Amino acid sequence: MTDFLHLRLFNGSPKIWFDVVLVIWFAFTGLFLGFTSLFLMHRVVQREFGPLFGWALVIIAVPLSSVGIYIGRYLRFNSWDVLQNPTDLVSSLINQPRDANSVSIVIFVFLHTMFFIFIYTFLYVFGYLMREDLRDNT
Repeated sequence: MTDFLHLRLFNGSPKIWFDVVLVIWFAFTGLFLGFTSLFLMHRVVQREFGPLFGWALVIIAVPLSSVGIYIGRYLRFNSWDVLQNPTDLVSSLINQPRDANSVSIVIFVFLHTMFFIFIYTFLYVFGYLMREDLRDNT
């Protein structure tokens, strides 16, 4: 989703519509797959340990995902750097608040977390209502 930032470079070019559609398409696909993975894990944890632990997983995973997005977008690390380059990653995380406005980091993570929790809850409730509707019609 953060790739929408790059679309401002085309200011008025007809080619921008291709790029807008492409970025929306990939962003939607990424969000859909991410929420699907979260939902499947939510269901597994909920089935094994109960609904409280299922929602605890969501409440923990979503902010961590937001931090991961920040690390990838602004610190320019990839997921494999956790295993291949952990010292540079930790060093960047420790030094980053000194280099940048730490309030903007917190706001970035908070806004992404709230956005993802809103969307996940919306999809979860919508799925629940659809399931109930299907049961009532059979």
